[in-house]
Amino acid sequence: MHDVDARAAGGQCQFFWPPAGIALGAFMLLGWRASAGVWLGAIATHGLFITDEINLHAMMSLVLMASGSTAQAAMAAWFSGRWLGLGQFATPASEQRMLHLTPLRLATVMAVLFALASTVAASIGTASLVLSGEAQRSAAAQVWQTWWLGDLAGMLGIGPLLYFLVSYWRKNSFQRDPIAICLACLLAGAGVLAFAVSQQSYRLGQQAALETDLDELIALQDGLMHANMTQVVSLKALFEASDNVRLDEFQNFTAKLLAHNPLIRSMSWIPRVRASERTYFEQQIHQSGRPEFFIQERTADHKRMSAGLRSEYFPITYSMPLDSNTLVTGLDVSMDPVRWDAIEQARDGGTVVASAPVELLRTDESLPGVLIVAPVYRPGLPLSTIDQRRIAFAGVVVSAFSPNKQFSAIRRILNPNCQRRLNIEPPCRFNIEPGRVAEF
Repeated sequence: MHDVDARAAGGQCQFFWPPAGIALGAFMLLGWRASAGVWLGAIATHGLFITDEINLHAMMSLVLMASGSTAQAAMAAWFSGRWLGLGQFATPASEQRMLHLTPLRLATVMAVLFALASTVAASIGTASLVLSGEAQRSAAAQVWQTWWLGDLAGMLGIGPLLYFLVSYWRKNSFQRDPIAICLACLLAGAGVLAFAVSQQSYRLGQQAALETDLDELIALQDGLMHANMTQVVSLKALFEASDNVRLDEFQNFTAKLLAHNPLIRSMSWIPRVRASERTYFEQQIHQSGRPEFFIQERTADHKRMSAGLRSEYFPITYSMPLDSNTLVTGLDVSMDPVRWDAIEQARDGGTVVASAPVELLRTDESLPGVLIVAPVYRPGLPLSTIDQRRIAFAGVVVSAFSPNKQFSAIRRILNPNCQRRLNIEPPCRFNIEPGRVAEF
């Protein structure tokens, strides 16, 4: 059992319970001559589950676990011989003692003895994993319990049954054949019951671990989302505090925000431009040093053209970083239903909202993303009602981020055990509710 958590212990328990019984049967049939074969078999069985790099710690854990499994089988076989008169370790006194035991009492005594013996491998194996750093201390109890139940199931259900079948095949005589048959049936049933209990224990432990990991994942996602929203609110405050934020002021301000949060793909200022203001607005941008700017829209084949006549426009006027957003400035985003829906929700609600999934408007690559949209209102105007907010509405500031990039950041933060349990692999799809309100 080489993996690092209770889930791995449960999964391997499903495989290790037969080898535990086979090892016991080998000792009962061959005595100490089975030692080397059982130890090598344990090495091979445990080695199947080494999925990480083979190093000194892994090899030491493998040797300790194989030694524990061997000692466990030898102890159970010795108990069977010296106490119950079964197997190579039997003595004349123990064989006589068996004659006075009923099948039920014989099975009960054997189950108790095997329960004690099966603590050996579970204890040695769990300790080796914890000491080598491959298992967390918090998961040690679950690993030990699942391991112990699995080995107990194997020794009860397979070990004695294998011993009796081989003995009959060899035509060895038993002093009380009915007892042997009843004992094999009772122990096989007890083994099945122990295995069922081990699987139930594994499922409950796995469910608890998964719920804990999901809580951690949700907390990380919410934390990163809140950081994005906080920075959008900061940018919103900049535009509401000034009647005219220059391009260089926007660039300096957002450069600091982007440096502190590399998950953000871009930050933009998108003003509301009425049709009557369009010519003056474009002239002002030209005079500021950007003669190539014009309010535009894209055709179906992504070619740029001057935006058609409509009552108002929402062009991307400022956008950072410049190296990947130069060709999207001037684009009227109100023509995109998803973006326009987010703008309307932010405008009417006066809150920061998240858009539905969109394709990010970048020049270097095409990425799925989510927009965080915050409304900007002209200062000094009332904002109590929806109508008042629509009149005072000046535009929006937008932060765009890619869930895939955020997913990569979460993978770096999550502990390896959590990643293994959740089995998270890219691409990642975050369940972000469109229009979710940020409380500030």
